Amino acid sequence: MLFRSVLPVSEALLRLRDSSLGSKPLVCLTFDDGYVDNFEIAAPLLEARGLRGTFYITAGAVQAQQPLWYDRAAALWNSLGAQEIRDRIGEGVEVDAPGCETRESWIQWLKEVSDDRRKSIMTVLERGATDGALPCALMTADQVRQLAERGHEIGSHTLWHPILTAMAEDERRHEI
Repeated sequence: MLFRSVLPVSEALLRLRDSSLGSKPLVCLTFDDGYVDNFEIAAPLLEARGLRGTFYITAGAVQAQQPLWYDRAAALWNSLGAQEIRDRIGEGVEVDAPGCETRESWIQWLKEVSDDRRKSIMTVLERGATDGALPCALMTADQVRQLAERGHEIGSHTLWHPILTAMAEDERRHEI
């Protein structure tokens, strides 16, 4: 086998401190955000092979069962399209013309604006929206607990997955 071990992150870090490990690399399998497919698909696949992963959870979103901002933004792009987004933003938010020729450029543009401005834009775009379904379903708090009980490592991926560099220090600390 090419790898010494496939380990949760904290265990791999402890092993890296041991200088007698040899030359084969360690591998860590990590999963971000707390999506339910991590619980339903990834974890059982790992467990069937005797492996454990590290699951970084957006705790606020998981606890509230609220979609992450970029999942909401992607859903808006899919349902409204570039022109409708431009039209709606122009009505309610002072904004430079966003580079929203593609869904990816739209989300990238949103990453570059302040957290408050992004929230304002999303509020304008979601006004009158009728579909309340989560664009990407998140695990429940009970599913997160079950992962931990089954030997997986749980880590923090902030509360709501904001763009930390666009936030004030006290806001970053709260998120982290």
